[in-house]
Amino acid sequence: MSKRIAAFFLVALTLILSGCTSKEDQLKDMALAQGLGIDYKDEKYSVSFMAYDLSKTRGSNSELSGTLTKVFKSIGESVPYAITDITTLMGKKPYYSHNRIVIIGEDMAQEGLQTVFDFLYRNAEMRPYVLVAVARGDAQEILGANLGEVLNPAEEIQNVITVGAYYSYVPEIEIIDIAISTLEKTSDSYLPIVEIVKDGEEEVVKASGTAIFNNMKLVGELGEQETKGLLWMNDAVQYGTLVCTTSMHNMVSSEIIEGNTDVEVRVENGKIKYDVLVTCMLNVDQVDGKESNSLSREQMREIEVKYVDVIKGQIDSALKKCLVQYGSDVFRLGKRLWQEYPDVYREVSENWRERLAELEFEIEVKVQVSKTGEEGIDIND
Repeated sequence: MSKRIAAFFLVALTLILSGCTSKEDQLKDMALAQGLGIDYKDEKYSVSFMAYDLSKTRGSNSELSGTLTKVFKSIGESVPYAITDITTLMGKKPYYSHNRIVIIGEDMAQEGLQTVFDFLYRNAEMRPYVLVAVARGDAQEILGANLGEVLNPAEEIQNVITVGAYYSYVPEIEIIDIAISTLEKTSDSYLPIVEIVKDGEEEVVKASGTAIFNNMKLVGELGEQETKGLLWMNDAVQYGTLVCTTSMHNMVSSEIIEGNTDVEVRVENGKIKYDVLVTCMLNVDQVDGKESNSLSREQMREIEVKYVDVIKGQIDSALKKCLVQYGSDVFRLGKRLWQEYPDVYREVSENWRERLAELEFEIEVKVQVSKTGEEGIDIND
C-alpha cells in the first residue's frame, strides 16, 4: 500500500512540476502586450505593438535601466493582418491581457473607429477596461517616442491620462465606454488626446484636449475649458483647479473639492429642454495681488459669483461646440430623452444629430467656496 501511495505522489508531483514548466514555457512563447497603436495611411492599417522585452526584466530592480519594452510595427490590409505580420517578426504570439493602452492615430480617427473597435471587441483576450486615446498625429510616434529612463512607456502614458482625468484636464475613456456609446443610436464618442512634447532635451507625453466624434468619425476637438464643460455635463469632474478674476483684478485660484451634476429632460410645447444643475465645493488656494490672506464675507461672495460664471461659461462653450458646430451628442442627451419620453424619442431619433442645435438648456450652478480650513459660504442661501 505504501508503495502505491508513494507512486501516486510521485506521479502527482511530476504533473505539478510539468504544469509549472509548461506555463513558464508558454509565457516565454508569448509577447505580453503593453500598448497598441493603430494608424491609417494610404488605405492600409499601420499597427504598432509594444511588448515587454522579457530579456531585460531579469535581475534585480537596481539593475534595470532604460525601457523594458520594445515596439514592433507592420502594415496590412486589416488590423488582424498587420498583427499577424508582427507575430512573424516577434516570433511570439501576442497576449493582450496585460495591455494598458490603445492609441488611435489622427488619420485613423478621421477615417472612423468601426474597424478598430470591431477588432477590439472580438479579441477575447482584450480587457474591456483598457484606456483608449487619440494621438495628435500618428499613434506610432507616441509609442515609439524616446521617453528617457522610463521603464514602461505604456504605463507612463496610462498614468498621464489617469492623472489628467483626476484633475479634470481630459476624460478617461475605456474600451467598454466606446462599446456602450455604439449601442446607443444617438450617442457619440469622445476620447482624450495625447501628444509628444519637448521638455528641454527630453520628450514627454502630454494629455491635452478631447477628440470629438460624430458617428464614430473624428470631427474636431475641445480645448481645456471646453473639456471641463464636457466633464461637468457628464458628471465626470473629480478634482482640479478653477481660476477667476475679481472686480479688484485679483486672480483667485481654487481647488475643486467636490462636483456633482444632475441633468433632467422635459418636453414643453414640442420643444426639448434640459435642466442642468451643477453643485460644486471649492477651497481657495491663492489670491494674487492681495497683501492680506484674509477675505471678507463680501469678497467671498463675489468669488463664488465669479466661479458660477466660470462654470456656466465652460458648459455653454462645450454645448455650443459639440452640439452646434460638430453635431455630436457626447452628452447622451438622446438616451435621456428615450428614458423619459420614449414616444418623442422615436419621432426625432432618425435625424437626432440634425436637431441638436435646436435643444434648449437651463443651467443652474451652485457654488460653495471656503478658504482652506474654513467653512464655506453658499451664495444661494
